[in-house]
Amino acid sequence: MREIPNFNLQARPGYLRFDYADANPTLTSGIPIFSAIAEDCKLIDQDKVLVVARLAKAPSIVDTYHLAEMIAELFQGLKIAYVLVYDGTDSTQEKSFSAIKFGEDVAFNRGGIAKVFQNESEAEKWLMSS
Repeated sequence: MREIPNFNLQARPGYLRFDYADANPTLTSGIPIFSAIAEDCKLIDQDKVLVVARLAKAPSIVDTYHLAEMIAELFQGLKIAYVLVYDGTDSTQEKSFSAIKFGEDVAFNRGGIAKVFQNESEAEKWLMSS
């Protein structure tokens, strides 16, 4: 796996858990993160992924759209639970969650199996179902 700052990987029973922090979430910062996650899943033949993202601000809708398209392609056949842990102010937390939920729709419309959560235990339950 590539060395990525503020990025942590844990093998859990039945899935891989990735935790990352991004102070300025953009397409440019997201590409190496999600490429590394997809690469690791393929290396160990894992089809379930829990991603915990600690974002300091909301990503742009344009970057979210393009990253979600890429994720749907990279993660074909994988089930992804994405947990948003917001490290910014309360005033922009809703904007960030809305942007990420938009990404969920984009990925789904391109064949991705992904769901966005604000709670890790709910994400894990969904991920381990079926």
